[in-house]
Amino acid sequence: MKITKFLIPLIMACMIAVTANAQNQSSGSYVELNKTKTSTNHRPKAPSLQRITCVYDGETLVFDFVLPEGQCELSVRGIDNGYVVTETFDSSDLVAEVFVGTITDCEIELTTQKGNTYSGVLYVGNE
Repeated sequence: MKITKFLIPLIMACMIAVTANAQNQSSGSYVELNKTKTSTNHRPKAPSLQRITCVYDGETLVFDFVLPEGQCELSVRGIDNGYVVTETFDSSDLVAEVFVGTITDCEIELTTQKGNTYSGVLYVGNE
């Protein structure tokens, strides 16, 4: 009986967290940036705990880091028209907002102070 009293609130809290996360992602265009392979040796590596998500809310890219990576250089390249936006920001707060103005579908590349490069394609859906 004591386990049931503990499990039911825990399950409900998890359901609320998942629902809140889904609502946050649906409020703008969303992409998870993946680390590009930079190693030349072919030895297996432990998986990284780092996850970087990016949400575009109309004029701003919001990056959410699991682990801080220091200074970051951002490059946004338009797929259709070839425009390029470059910015530098600090990831030490784990959440960073970067103003990029109005953009269309684009490729995002993020190079960090630790030497890691992450990339992804953001589909904005502006017609």
